Amino acid sequence: MDVPGIVRERLADERRMTSVNVGGDDRVYVTPPKTLVYRAAGLFSSESIEEFPHDVSRFDVSADRREATFAFEYEHGVEAFSAPRERIETILPPVLAGVLRTTDRIDPDEEIEESYRFGDRTLIVTDRRLLTAVGEAVWDREHDSYDYDRITDLRFEDDLRIDVDGRPRYIELTGDGRREAYETLEDALCAYHGVASIDQLADRTAESTATERTAEPTTTDQTADRTAGDPTPTESSDRAPARDPDDARHEPAGRNGDGTDGQPTEQPPRSRFEPDESTEPPIPEASESGREPTDPSRDPAEPNRDPAKANQTGEPDRRSVEPRREPSEPRRGSSGSDDEPDSRPVSTESGEGGNRTADVDRLTDEVDALRDHIERQTELLERQQETLERLAEIADLNDDR
Repeated sequence: MDVPGIVRERLADERRMTSVNVGGDDRVYVTPPKTLVYRAAGLFSSESIEEFPHDVSRFDVSADRREATFAFEYEHGVEAFSAPRERIETILPPVLAGVLRTTDRIDPDEEIEESYRFGDRTLIVTDRRLLTAVGEAVWDREHDSYDYDRITDLRFEDDLRIDVDGRPRYIELTGDGRREAYETLEDALCAYHGVASIDQLADRTAESTATERTAEPTTTDQTADRTAGDPTPTESSDRAPARDPDDARHEPAGRNGDGTDGQPTEQPPRSRFEPDESTEPPIPEASESGREPTDPSRDPAEPNRDPAKANQTGEPDRRSVEPRREPSEPRRGSSGSDDEPDSRPVSTESGEGGNRTADVDRLTDEVDALRDHIERQTELLERQQETLERLAEIADLNDDR
């Protein structure tokens, strides 16, 4: 291929190049970092070359009945060139690939299988990922990228559905070419995972998930192991540690026994679900109000003790430190007897927890799908406001040429 000298000066040592004839001797040279537009000398013009670096914030293509305009938006403004409309499919793929590589959206050796335009949505299928952007521009920095190693399933419903990390994502496609885009993505995804069909990919994902779940212990098993092997916090707190007899001589009389004879006072049995006295603040003695509340934790077989006698011997009234319960409040874990804890809430909560987890997952998927749809609509509304201004700028550039 004969490359004009003015073009060779700009290419330097660049060897990877795509050349497209755009009429007469005019050509477009596309390299990974930039696009060069060469205009041959004519009757009223001299030889010229324009350079468009691919490090852009936005790239757009628009077309009328005769010409297509390729616009590069930089921080300092918009630059564009025109080519015959029928050359769009030849120029667009290498230019778009150069933009994606320069802006680090794809790897240097990553190949673009195909790109599609559906209304305001651009769909780009590479050999390693799916990229999609919404807006009047073909491409900008606001986009979504889905690596193939995260895609576990693919379906073509009303829209394109992909399962990313086990959760569905819906990509709205309008117009012709939807089936072709699905088939292109299907072929690329199967080739990446080394399977013959999407069904095989879904089966492999299901088997992998089942294996992981089998290897992990369930929450119910862990709860049962802890219940069988470890004492409950209340049981542990009820077991008094062994004490040195010498320590007892330094304690005030009446703390754990009768101040007169030194014998320990018999403690009433306590329920497993009764709060620990050490963690509850003391409640004022009921004797101030003149009424004696019934202690639900006292053993009915224990004889009534005289509070006055207990106070005289130095023993604190247990009723003054027991947490006060409302009469209408049901005893948790008790069914007619305080000494028989009910273990049924454990299994019930475990079952209800599984159902709640399934409901949360389902609702999360629905919310994610709705959020994606709302975000697409919001982006469309915001970007449509800029369309007229951008087209006006491009039209002014064409008029100046």
